[in-house]
Amino acid sequence: MNVEEILNRGVEFHVQGQLDQAIGEYTQVIESSSEEHGAWIPVAVYHRGMAYHRQNRLDLAIADFSQIIECRSEVSDEVVAHAFSMRGYCFVVQEQFASAVSDYTEIIKNLPAIPPQMVMDSLLSRAFAYAHQAQFELSIADLTHVIESRSGIVVPAESLASAYVQRGKAYQQQGQIDLAIVDLQTALATNALGSAGQQSAQELLEELEDQVKE
Repeated sequence: MNVEEILNRGVEFHVQGQLDQAIGEYTQVIESSSEEHGAWIPVAVYHRGMAYHRQNRLDLAIADFSQIIECRSEVSDEVVAHAFSMRGYCFVVQEQFASAVSDYTEIIKNLPAIPPQMVMDSLLSRAFAYAHQAQFELSIADLTHVIESRSGIVVPAESLASAYVQRGKAYQQQGQIDLAIVDLQTALATNALGSAGQQSAQELLEELEDQVKE
């Protein structure tokens, strides 16, 4: 059995959107018992988790990402970070926000050898999860870290705009309307939210401005 060829075939199916076929190929690699194939198994598990995620089979995706995390000594920190990130995303979709926060925190605090951009993305994601737990001060802290980053990382315009909107909403929940308005104005000025995002932020801004006038 040429495991590398099977894995590559799975990736080809995956790219083409033939997810069931891709999962079948990945599973064949994973179930290979030969020690010489061991290095390919975590790769196949990760890709299968991604395929399950695309099919919205989140419990199966979580199981595969968890397997990667459990064998973290066999893979790079970056792969482990991706597994934590994807599992965190699955938890968010399932509204398991505390579990999502835990996974994003692992990336932020315990995986130093990963690209700084992954840390920024994890801060944004954790802020979102905190907000859904009504932990607005923690959400604001993460978003402020991203907005005021001095680490030399260039935060993409759409991510920065999203951070301002999220922080504005958190300020709104805390009754800090003036700060919320400033953040929404800043986000809108970037023109980086997309048409739907710009409209939503504009409507919220107008609502808050009306509150201040009353």
